[in-house]
Amino acid sequence: MDESINPENKASSDEQSQEALKVIQAVEIINPKLFQRLNREEVQEIVKGVISITQVKSHSGPLPDPEDIIKYDSVIPNGADRMMVMAEKSQLMAEKEQDFKHRRVENLDKRKLNQSGLGQIFGFIISVLVIGGGIYLLSIGQSIAGFAAIITPIAGIIAAFVYTKNSELKD
Repeated sequence: MDESINPENKASSDEQSQEALKVIQAVEIINPKLFQRLNREEVQEIVKGVISITQVKSHSGPLPDPEDIIKYDSVIPNGADRMMVMAEKSQLMAEKEQDFKHRRVENLDKRKLNQSGLGQIFGFIISVLVIGGGIYLLSIGQSIAGFAAIITPIAGIIAAFVYTKNSELKD
């Protein structure tokens, strides 16, 4: 690069200018003739452009930076107060929504437990009735139907027990 238009001669010592120069030097490595075709003002414009690109401001959070809040307050009457109220309402709504979701999950879990318990109770009652019916059939001489009525619910109970144990082992 021509020494007369070298941006390093005009570079300040601040960090942003150094970053800009690093970018320009990286470009020179890729295309060393690029800056030779430009005059001093054009190179300075490139440096200014690179510096402005590297001055990207980043912020994370529900509220703007304090400097920006002051600017909003100067443009919008009570702007800062209004933003704080809005942020507080937003936070309260988020907390209420989270509480609602937690209560909903708890209620679903309770209902599942209740349904499971009721299913076991009704299953037990039906099994006792069917076994009782099988015993009655045996007592009146219907041995095949009686044994079938006794064995079927017992096999169902055993199958349910084995299935439950297998699913618990998988979890």
